[in-house]
Amino acid sequence: MQARGRFRDIRGNSIARNFRANTCKTRRNVLTVRKRGIPQGDNLATNGNGKAKTKSKKKRTGRPTTYTEAIGKEICEKLSCGMSLTKICKASKMPDRATVYDWRSEHAAFDNGYARAREMYADSVFDDLFTLADDTDPDDVQVARLQIDVRKWVLARMCPKKYSDYQKVEIDGTLTINMVSDPVLDGKS
Repeated sequence: MQARGRFRDIRGNSIARNFRANTCKTRRNVLTVRKRGIPQGDNLATNGNGKAKTKSKKKRTGRPTTYTEAIGKEICEKLSCGMSLTKICKASKMPDRATVYDWRSEHAAFDNGYARAREMYADSVFDDLFTLADDTDPDDVQVARLQIDVRKWVLARMCPKKYSDYQKVEIDGTLTINMVSDPVLDGKS
């Protein structure tokens, strides 16, 4: 019952009176308020002097959502070294994947760096194919074949011009056909 005299709302009414008048509050909420000495609901508590209590602002923690060049550079460096974006974003103090995609659409410099990092990543995966094939034991050939096939499939989708199995042939120019008559072939001899 300590909340009756000490804590008051903005209008000057005691908190206990407000809770008795408000029928939608449950008994559990009233007990919680009396134990803690703070209201739960629309009423603001005062400390008896008429001054409203304020909550101290907590320092925001979590993933960054504001783009900085340092974070963008770090993401691109890790991508080019062969780390996936999912693993990068799971690390602490790194943004979520959706945030990285937003940054790509909002910042052209980051988008260019990201694209270059992905190309470097594809080249490093390509280089790793040889070591994977060369270092395979005869007992693990099937496992190595699966790993190589997966990497080849990913490379073909990441950089189709460079690593795809299919080649696109384009011919530009004109073709000139000259008709020459041969009397022997025409049957006029």
